[in-house]
Amino acid sequence: MIQIGMLSVVGYITISILVMFFYHGGDMFDLNRSTYNFFGSFLSDLGRMHGFSGVTSYTTGIIYGIGLGFMGIGTILFFWAHQYLVPKTIAIVKHGATIVGIITGIGYIGIACTPWDIVPKTHLFFVFTGFISFSICCLLMFIIVIKDSSYPTIFGYIYLFLCLWNLTYVLFMIYGPDSREPAGRIVQATAQKIVIYTQSALTIYCAYGAVQVSNKRKEKLIGQTGIS
Repeated sequence: MIQIGMLSVVGYITISILVMFFYHGGDMFDLNRSTYNFFGSFLSDLGRMHGFSGVTSYTTGIIYGIGLGFMGIGTILFFWAHQYLVPKTIAIVKHGATIVGIITGIGYIGIACTPWDIVPKTHLFFVFTGFISFSICCLLMFIIVIKDSSYPTIFGYIYLFLCLWNLTYVLFMIYGPDSREPAGRIVQATAQKIVIYTQSALTIYCAYGAVQVSNKRKEKLIGQTGIS
């Protein structure tokens, strides 16, 4: 299940980039634009069912939603499976990380199922749910990894960075430049991509680390039991 979590993030990144090449719904300040505005459009624009120009964009919207939904499912599976890698961790911390990780996955699925051009308030609720719960989960994961002597500490500090990275972005979304203004939208949309793709890359690395820990523990178990 950990591998599925890692692959789901890779899949989301791949799909989000590919969908950009086929998006043709314009942007907020250039309704007739025929290509995706990388620096002036949010990733959620890829999930719209109707472009700013008024044309339907069901194909790109649904494909993007599937990619994000798959990542949500992968996130749930990853945090569910990860609890079994740290059996000696304080129960409340371990189970807390699992629960909040599942909420993060549900947040991603919620974003995928609520195109912001149709249900903007619900979409925004799931956006904040996903970011805030992921930040809390990363803080708990930091504690878990640091307390586990057999888990490489580098991953703990990566989780701590992700926690602070996401919380900073949440504050930037709230108090940063107004995305309803041209310059503000460019700043906010660009910042979103930097945060999301950095988060995705580091999450893949952490998932890879979890796989390595899992493999080492399996090898150790086989050595102790003498199973070939």
